[in-house]
Amino acid sequence: MTEEFHDFDAAWEEHEAKPLKFKALGRKWEIPSPSDGSAKFMAELMRLGEVENASEIEQLAILKNFIPEKTLNEMIDAGLTVRQYGDVIRWVVSQMQLQGDDSEDPQKAPREGAAATS
Repeated sequence: MTEEFHDFDAAWEEHEAKPLKFKALGRKWEIPSPSDGSAKFMAELMRLGEVENASEIEQLAILKNFIPEKTLNEMIDAGLTVRQYGDVIRWVVSQMQLQGDDSEDPQKAPREGAAATS
């Protein structure tokens, strides 16, 4: 009798990591997909979600893992505001959620006022 199992190792070898690309502050940016990063980051994010009074410093320490430090510093130097940083983070999180869904284009940035399609 043969044992059936899902071979994650084989599936992961076939996975092609695709960076996230977006335009902001008059420039095009490219960052590694956070879903290809360390699971430690996701575990910390989940833990933070369970804490009622997580400090803003704790939140920022975790969220800075979404954008590489060099890129974030370049964006800040280009004039990134706190609101804009939040917009970028929300978009990156939405792209993480779409990673496994082939029916969506993970590179499409949300457009304000755009109608949802079904």
